[in-house]
Amino acid sequence: MDQRVLLEHAIPTLGLDFAASSLLQVAEGLAAAKVTDRFNGIAAAIGAAIRGRDEEERIFRAVATHRSDIVRIWACLSARHNPRPGFVDRLRKARPFAADGNMSVREFAIDIFRSFLVEDPKPGLAILVDWAGDPDPNVRRCAVEGTRPRGVWTPHIPALKRDPGLALPLLEPVRADASRYVQNAVANWTQPEWAIKLCRRWRSESPAPATAYIVKRALLSLRKRGFEL
Repeated sequence: MDQRVLLEHAIPTLGLDFAASSLLQVAEGLAAAKVTDRFNGIAAAIGAAIRGRDEEERIFRAVATHRSDIVRIWACLSARHNPRPGFVDRLRKARPFAADGNMSVREFAIDIFRSFLVEDPKPGLAILVDWAGDPDPNVRRCAVEGTRPRGVWTPHIPALKRDPGLALPLLEPVRADASRYVQNAVANWTQPEWAIKLCRRWRSESPAPATAYIVKRALLSLRKRGFEL
């Protein structure tokens, strides 16, 4: 469904009637924009409309738990555009989206907190270590993907490109993760020369099949990119 049409149908159920005109105007103006720009534009407009209102949290929860994955993505991105929360509050907002049943929503969850890691990853990494031990593999995977030095669709994290070892406290607990979803994320967490050394160490220290899979996948990817192993 077109995002503008979906927004028009969702406004009454979300309690956004007070901002209906301005929200629909924004959506109309984004009709010819790229999909991600429409997501960000509508999400930012929703966030601005509810910020500071007495019912802000109630409306946000309604958007965040909506049955449509598109609407939940708006909630993710509205949290991203909110300038107020610190890192801890951003993670609190991000966790339900990181555990969402829809893969696209899970991907957008990273946007809520990654900008803080770009600026200074150390404090955030210390908190995300807890996510690496979460019972939900989707949350563990989000912690790994959200800290990749070279994001695919997100800004790079310069400090982790210079010193990927900063993330070892987060990566070590998942080196033998039972979830293939998490294993693939760990295997893709690469800074080539450092990753080769780490794979060699993990292979010697951990006999788990999951570790063997992660190492094999990571090294295969590096070999395809022309690195000598």
